[in-house]
Amino acid sequence: QTLSSTVRRKSSAEDERPSAQSVGYLGVMLMALTFSFIFALDISNVWTCGHSMCNNRKKAKLT
Repeated sequence: QTLSSTVRRKSSAEDERPSAQSVGYLGVMLMALTFSFIFALDISNVWTCGHSMCNNRKKAKLT
């Protein structure tokens, strides 16, 4: 049997206040923007490195 106190301990209380929801949405948006920015910086580095490796292979085949 599951005690109701155990169930209550594992679940959080809902907060329907608009201010609490706004802060939550803002936090999620800031985290998403931060991770997207870091991902974009990394992708540009991978793209540049990939092009330079491809160019080096083409030059090696020509010589």
